[in-house]
Amino acid sequence: SSGDLHNGVLNINYNSGAPYLTYNVSYAYSRFRPQFIALAQGLSVHDAFDGYTNSRVDRRDDQVAVGVAYPFDRYHRMELTAGVETERIRYKDFGVTAVGEYRTIKIAAVRDTANGRYLVPVEGSRLRAEYEKNVPALGGNQDFEIRRLEGHQFLPLGGQKSLALRLLGQNSVGPDARFFSLTGVPGGIRGYRRNSLDTVGRYMAQGTAEFRFPLIPNLDYDLALFFPDLYFKALYGAVFDDIGAAWDTREQARHAALGRAQNAVGFGVRTYVFILQTFPLVVSIDVAKQTTSKTWVSYLYVGQSF
Repeated sequence: SSGDLHNGVLNINYNSGAPYLTYNVSYAYSRFRPQFIALAQGLSVHDAFDGYTNSRVDRRDDQVAVGVAYPFDRYHRMELTAGVETERIRYKDFGVTAVGEYRTIKIAAVRDTANGRYLVPVEGSRLRAEYEKNVPALGGNQDFEIRRLEGHQFLPLGGQKSLALRLLGQNSVGPDARFFSLTGVPGGIRGYRRNSLDTVGRYMAQGTAEFRFPLIPNLDYDLALFFPDLYFKALYGAVFDDIGAAWDTREQARHAALGRAQNAVGFGVRTYVFILQTFPLVVSIDVAKQTTSKTWVSYLYVGQSF
C-alpha cells in the first residue's frame, strides 16, 4: 500500500518443494527527506539440507529492523539499518537444536532508474551494493560479514512486453560465516525441491533472464462480494531461465567453471490486484524444472520475482 507520507509492503512466499515459507512486512515514513523504515521478516523451512554438517534441518528465522534511507536525488540513495534476529535450527540427523542471535548493521548504496506501468518495470535499471556486519555484542553470538552486489536491467520490447535481467553475487566471511542457498523464491533458482551440496556455499553467483508479457492487460474485474474489495487490474505471463553456482572457498570461486552451474527453466503468471481499489498487490505463480530433470516444482508467492 502507498500514500504521500506512508508506504507499506507485504510479501509472502511459499515453495511446495521444501516446504519453504517466507514473509516480509515493511513500512516507510516519507514526510522528511530522510525516509524512516521499519520491517519484520522471517522464514520457516522444513527438512532442508545444511552444507556445513551434511544434515537435514528444520529452520525458523525471525528478524526486526529499523533504518533510514537518504535520497541524494531521484535515482540515488544510501540506506542504513540496524536489526535483531533470532534463528533456530534443529539438526534432525543429530537431535540437536542451535540458536543463533544476530545483531546486524547494514549499509547500502542504491541506483534505481526502473520504471513502467503499474508494478511492472519495463525499462531502466537497478544497482545495489550492500555491506552487512554481524557483531557478537548486545546479546548476539554471531560474528561474520556479508558483501552483496545485485543488478537488474529492464529492456522494453513494446506493447508492455519486456526482457528482465538479474545478476547477483555475494560472499560471507568470518568465524561464523553463513551459507547461501541458490534455491527458492523470491530471487533464487526455481525448480529445485531441496538443497544439496551443489546448491549451498559461502560464495554465490546467479542470474535470471525473464521475458514478461501481458496476457490480459486490462482485466478490470471488481470482486466486491466481501470485504476488502479486490479489483483485478491485469494478468501478465513470464517465461524464465535461472542459472547459478555456489562455492565454499575463495579459491573455488576464483576457478569457477560454467559446468558446475545449476540451471532451471519455467513459466509463471502474475496477477495485479488493488485492495479497496487503492493498495496494489501482486500474486505470482511459477512452475519450474531443472534442465537435467523432468520434475516440475510449483511456487505461490505475493510480490515480484525481482
